[in-house]
Amino acid sequence: IASSQSDGGADSIQTTVHAVNPGTYFIQVADAHNVNFDATNAYKLTVDYAVDPDSHEPNDTMALAKVSDSKPGWIAYLGDLDVFKTTAANAGDLLTVTLTNPAAASADINYEIQSSSGAVLYQNAAPPSATPLSTTASVPAPGTYYVTLTYAKTSVPTHSPSDGYTLSFSSQTNPDTVPNHTLASAVCPGGGTGPCSMAFTGTDIKLPTQMSYITVPGQRDFYRVDVMSGAALVLQVSLTSAP
Repeated sequence: IASSQSDGGADSIQTTVHAVNPGTYFIQVADAHNVNFDATNAYKLTVDYAVDPDSHEPNDTMALAKVSDSKPGWIAYLGDLDVFKTTAANAGDLLTVTLTNPAAASADINYEIQSSSGAVLYQNAAPPSATPLSTTASVPAPGTYYVTLTYAKTSVPTHSPSDGYTLSFSSQTNPDTVPNHTLASAVCPGGGTGPCSMAFTGTDIKLPTQMSYITVPGQRDFYRVDVMSGAALVLQVSLTSAP
C-alpha cells in the first residue's frame, strides 16, 4: 500500500500509511536495488499505531468532499487528499479561500481550487506561517467549487497537533464589471470600444476617467487610446483605498 526509500547514509526514513481495513499488514526492508548489503551497521524498525485525528475523513474525492468548518484537518498519511466544497451563486462572483497552516507545521500544504468539471482555477502552496493565506478567484459559472489539499511527495504526513490546518470560504459579488482582460476586449477609458480619442486643437485634452478593480491574482485590464500624429500621451493612474 506504500513504499519509501532513501540513499545510503540517511539517518532515518519515516512513513505513515492508512490501514483502511483490519487485518495483517507486512513490512519489507531491503536494499533499494537489491544488490548491496551491510553486515556491520544494523537498522532499527519502529512501528506505532494512531487514530486519524481528522474528523472530516473520508474526504479524499469530490464525491466525498466536506463543507469547511472551524475544526482542524490533517494530511495524515501517504496519498491523503483533503477535499472541501462550497457553492457560488453567480458567474463572476469572487470566491476567497483562507488556509491557515500553523507556523509550527512541518511542511507546506499544496492546494487547488477547481470547478465541478475538474478545471483548475488556481493553485499554490501555503507554507507554515502565523498569518493565514487567502486566495481569491473569479468563478466562471454558478455551482459547486472544490479545494483539494495535499502534501508534496517529499513531505512526511503527520497527525501531530502542531500540523492541524484550518480552512474557510467566503464569497462576494465581483465589483469589476468591465470585461477588458484581453487586448481584443480593450475598452476606452470611461467605457466603450471607440473611437478612443478627441481632436487635438493645441490645448490639453482629457478622456473620461476610468475606475476599476484588480480583483484576482494575475488579472490584467486593457484600455485603448488612439493617439493623433504629433500628440503627447500622458497617463496617470491613481490608487485609492477602500474605506
